Amino acid sequence: MSTDVLEKPKPAGRAARTGPGAKPPARGGGPPKDSKGGGFLWKSRVSEGALVPLCRHLAALVGSGISLTECLRTFAEETPPGTLRRVLADIINDIEAGRKLSVALERHPEHFSPYFRASIWAGEESGQMPETLDRLACYLESKQETRQKIRNAFAYPITLIVVIVGVVSFLLLYVVPVFANVYQRMGVGLPLPTQVLVDFSDLLITSPWVLALLVGGFIGLLAWIRKSPAGRLWFDRWKIRVPIVGPLLKKMVLYRFMRSFGEIMGAGILVLKALDLAGQVTGNEAFIQSLGPVRADIQRGTGLTGPLRRTGWFSPSLLQVISSGEQSGRVSELMGRAADILSRDVDLTLKRVVGRIEPLLTVAMALIVGLVLLAVYLPMFDVMQHVGK
Repeated sequence: MSTDVLEKPKPAGRAARTGPGAKPPARGGGPPKDSKGGGFLWKSRVSEGALVPLCRHLAALVGSGISLTECLRTFAEETPPGTLRRVLADIINDIEAGRKLSVALERHPEHFSPYFRASIWAGEESGQMPETLDRLACYLESKQETRQKIRNAFAYPITLIVVIVGVVSFLLLYVVPVFANVYQRMGVGLPLPTQVLVDFSDLLITSPWVLALLVGGFIGLLAWIRKSPAGRLWFDRWKIRVPIVGPLLKKMVLYRFMRSFGEIMGAGILVLKALDLAGQVTGNEAFIQSLGPVRADIQRGTGLTGPLRRTGWFSPSLLQVISSGEQSGRVSELMGRAADILSRDVDLTLKRVVGRIEPLLTVAMALIVGLVLLAVYLPMFDVMQHVGK
């Protein structure tokens, strides 16, 4: 599939200057109220869940002929005070000043994702704003449902981990010191496992800064992974190779790509821009990096299937769907169907992963607690043997 089939002519004039990524005009000679250049280190963001009713509201009222400004003002009046209401006030002011909705959204990139802003721009250019807003709402709802399924599935394993940490901490901080004092008064020699456990318990009690240092180092490592491009790339490559969980994470990346790419193409956005936005939606730096050669091949006039196959991320069945879409000119529709299949596959894989993790964590908790208690009671066995003699 060549780029002349997928690419659409760029709109001329003012529309070309107001597309995704265009630099919006300044308002009042200063930055927007909620722009990233503010002086606060932490700002609340508009959640994607809050954008679903906004899209539904606009789709219903804009489709009935009511002006966009009135639709936004009505929704803002029904919105509780907070970040979303302030952002809506800024957007309404921009629209009343003669700017398009897509331009107004460009002034708030911290609240509206590139995919969201590009979809609105495509809806404006195609004249299909109600359909675009409905599509956006469905996409955001699907994303929220998937996220909630993952949270529900991992709620019990996370609870088990918290219980393990709590039980071990209680044993080290309260139980082990009591037995250590008893053994010291009795003059009982401590075996190596018990001595190591007692020394570690003493370290936690007398030098809590060591624990704070370990926690701080772990937090620093997470911050490096999150902030550093090299850290994110390393972590995203590593996590898809983790046994049990890795295949699930890889399928989730592919699901996000297929779903968002199909939705973006359906909104009328150019293929190269759709590829970039869908890659960003996945949130996986390793996958995003693999799309670089794909983009270069498409610019040279090749199709999607061959370059995507060379990334090593896509299964033969997904490549067959993409190839069929290229040949029939229904890339958006068939990618949406493939995303539905992947969604069900992710659900099944998620259940299998959780089904494997739960017994592993239960066994791990029993082993850890058992080893700690065994180390605590080892000297007691020696005392009992001496008493018996």
